[in-house]
Amino acid sequence: MTTQPTEPSLDSKKWWACVLAVCLLHAGILLYNLSNVPPTHGYDWPGHLSYLQYAADHWRTPPPEASAEFFNLPLYYFSAAALHHVTGLELGKSAQTLNVLLALLALGWLVALCRRLWGRQILPAVWLLGFYVLNPTIYRTFGMARPEAMIIPIFLAAGWLVTLTPATPKQWQQLAVWTGCLAGLAFGVRQWAVFLQAACMIWLFFSYRRTLNQSITSRGLWACLGLQTIPFLLMAILFLRIRGGGLLSFNAYPHWPDLRLLTRLDLPTLFSWPVRPALDDSFWPVLYADLWGDYWRYWREALGRDPMPSSPAMAASLARSMWAALPVMGLTLAGLLSRNSFQDQTARARAALHTFVRGLIAVSLTGYTTFAILYSEFGKGDTVKSIYLVYLIPFGGWLCSVAVHGLAKRLGQRAWVLWLPLALLIFFVLPNCFFLPTTNMIDRTWQKPPIQCPLDVTFGDKIDLVGYTLQSGPAEGDLSITLVWKTDVYVGANLKVFVHLVDKDGRLLAQSDAIPANWLRTTPSWLPGEFISDPHTLAFQPPAAPAPLRVFIGLYDDNNTRLFTASGDDHATISFTLGQPACK
Repeated sequence: MTTQPTEPSLDSKKWWACVLAVCLLHAGILLYNLSNVPPTHGYDWPGHLSYLQYAADHWRTPPPEASAEFFNLPLYYFSAAALHHVTGLELGKSAQTLNVLLALLALGWLVALCRRLWGRQILPAVWLLGFYVLNPTIYRTFGMARPEAMIIPIFLAAGWLVTLTPATPKQWQQLAVWTGCLAGLAFGVRQWAVFLQAACMIWLFFSYRRTLNQSITSRGLWACLGLQTIPFLLMAILFLRIRGGGLLSFNAYPHWPDLRLLTRLDLPTLFSWPVRPALDDSFWPVLYADLWGDYWRYWREALGRDPMPSSPAMAASLARSMWAALPVMGLTLAGLLSRNSFQDQTARARAALHTFVRGLIAVSLTGYTTFAILYSEFGKGDTVKSIYLVYLIPFGGWLCSVAVHGLAKRLGQRAWVLWLPLALLIFFVLPNCFFLPTTNMIDRTWQKPPIQCPLDVTFGDKIDLVGYTLQSGPAEGDLSITLVWKTDVYVGANLKVFVHLVDKDGRLLAQSDAIPANWLRTTPSWLPGEFISDPHTLAFQPPAAPAPLRVFIGLYDDNNTRLFTASGDDHATISFTLGQPACK
């Protein structure tokens, strides 16, 4: 009689030592990135920080003109703002500190799942943790001021709850209420929480029937589904009322579905030159490359002055990451397709989580692909980001552990080969988890520059014109004026500066309309307390005799709406006469 080989288990101390090593690696990368990643880094940071600034100042959600991220739900931003007020940390750093705390909470949930589902079996436990810890998107999420950092531990908490699988109808009802509350809480962070609610309903439908042998017409089943849905709807309505706007309020508009986004695979590009601009028009390759690639480097180009990471060396490094992640993705797919029957003492818990994960992946990919084909614009790629589905990554680790668990029992003594895909991640993907500080970011100064003529004019309660320097050319037909701006908040809107030169009768002699600092410093890139020097040159025909002239200075948004000063004017006025001192 032969017995089927089983995977070896470790004693408790050795198991915890291995798990602790993985956790310390994760915590070390988090702390390294916390000390190196500037808050003004990553996807759409101006909109998120301006939202955070508005929440901290007003304790309500911002209107569209104050932040491009106005459509997001408020729970994350209010939490970061509260931490800012309690600790005194700068707003961006308070968000990053909150992210690290959330990351440690998520790691705690993941370790608890490992212990509950795999006992002292080390191979599937390390795979569950390793898939998560070695993923670059996790560190980009927790390194940026973005609400996705809060949604990960909430989804993991829901994953923990579904493994409880109670035995009585009353316990099922209690669990249904708790999962509905978690889904409602997640909705307060991001609209993607509707996927969590849908997955919880799928899990409840199948697990309740299987555990209690109930039919589809069972009143208890439908009572549980109702108890799960009601708290979710109540909390979702509450958060939507706090946010304001319509249910589908967004900073983009839907268009007729374009399925080309889903059918372009671009596999040769994905595995040879997987840089973001080359893949923007391909949904699945962008998700895959964004999941395992180093797109921090791409955003360093976008926010600083580093070269775009499309050099042969960079492209080769990213391509190696794409190839190295293939075996892991194969195991994830194998776990997804495997049968959710486990023959041991934790069978019900594993089967329940497997049902939940399958449902979550199905509704998430269906919902997100629908969203992408409705809102994505070819050539931009802003709508397709792996960070939107980052909550699936820890559950991808679960699927890998399921596949490894099944393969290990078949391979017996040869199960050591299952460590090789993890080794590929360590050698080729792990470096992408570390943020590399740039050496050539935008020059900034917090020291007030020399100013010929001081001013004190505030536009829109957020931007101060603190002074200017005025010089005329040799022929007195060129006027150079350098404005000095300052703000104490994050500016959400993209504003242009206008400088209009008029004569004593109000006739326009010359004008300059431009993004500040010769089109180099968009207003969303300004940091609180920073001084921005903004030169403008005006060429005009000087009057025959010295006469008083005026310069009108102001700011306007993309809709040509001007910002008003505290006195109610839509511009500041400088008066001078050629050949005489600029300041009187």
